[in-house]
Amino acid sequence: MQNMKISHRILIGFGLILVLLVGLSTYAVMTIGNVAGVFTEYRSAAKETVSASEITAGIYVSRGGALKYRLAPNAEQAARVQESLDSLVTISEERADDGAGASVSARQIALLLPDIRTYRAQFEALAQIQAEISSNQSDLRETGSSIRKTLSDLRASAHGDGDIEAAYEAASTTEALLLGRLYMEKFLIGGVKSDFDQAQARLEEARAQIAKLDAALQNPGRREMLAAFDTGLARYDALSEQIGTLIADRDAIAANELDVIGPNVQSALDELMKKDIAIQNTLGPEAAATFGQISSTVQLADLVHHPAQLLGHHLDRDRELVVLVADIDRRIEVSVGDPVDLARTFSQRSAHIAHGGLGLTDLVPPRMFLAGLLLFGDVPRRVTANVLDHVRDRTRNRPA
Repeated sequence: MQNMKISHRILIGFGLILVLLVGLSTYAVMTIGNVAGVFTEYRSAAKETVSASEITAGIYVSRGGALKYRLAPNAEQAARVQESLDSLVTISEERADDGAGASVSARQIALLLPDIRTYRAQFEALAQIQAEISSNQSDLRETGSSIRKTLSDLRASAHGDGDIEAAYEAASTTEALLLGRLYMEKFLIGGVKSDFDQAQARLEEARAQIAKLDAALQNPGRREMLAAFDTGLARYDALSEQIGTLIADRDAIAANELDVIGPNVQSALDELMKKDIAIQNTLGPEAAATFGQISSTVQLADLVHHPAQLLGHHLDRDRELVVLVADIDRRIEVSVGDPVDLARTFSQRSAHIAHGGLGLTDLVPPRMFLAGLLLFGDVPRRVTANVLDHVRDRTRNRPA
């Protein structure tokens, strides 16, 4: 290596550095490309998970609100559920995409979107039916209280006049009416069909009692009260029949639509979230491994930096040696110049190069060192000894 020309050493050094840099650059570009790909996939999976979780949360909230409304119907709760469903449909429409380039999550949401819209429409229909039921319930209870009072007044009048037969028939009719109203209230609270059937049976008994009561009445005033009671009972029957039909329709929507669509959509969204989370759990370790490759790239770059710096240091010292030799050779061949200045320069530079560990005696011609020794008496002793030994060996081996 020491016998190699400086230019060759420079070329080899830069060639090695160039090869290392090309390899490192290629490795870095590939690693960064992998990072970008993994990050893009992970970000896409995370976005899909967030979208699915938003829709899942929306269906949970909407279903819970709808169930609460069915248990305790009121206008405020219906409005809250309707608002939640509107928001759920809007989010689903934004996330849904059935195009060729759409993600699996977007296509799945697009498939669920019609069911989500149907759920909203069915709840709206159920709320409208419940509003009618609530309105009819108020009329039913008011009518029931009115006809009960009319019948009680009729019984009291008959009892006051001593009309025992009319009073008895009025009491029997009151009993049937009260039982009918009791079972009807149970039906309104629980929605059990058997309670509705019991209510209709007791009201039919009350209607049958009207004929007996009419035959027993002798007082014209009590006949007018009986006519008013008959009209009120007919209205109560009509309202109860209407409410029974509405409740049946409401329960059919709840059982056949809401209780079917809701769990199906929720189950599909849960499965979708599991798949998205599984993808994230796969991409996460891949991303960690890729970032580990980046760390290795940085460490490799640091390793390349040290030999490159060392090579640059040696090349710099070789350049100083060449400058020194050229300067000494020029001064000897052209003119000595100022001996003091030349001696100081020679001493400082040769001491610097010797301290750097360079092979000065192998690179400088003997003529230069001999001239330096003859001209400059302040050269360090160890440099002088090295130069004299070198000149002596070269002179002894020179051909005669």
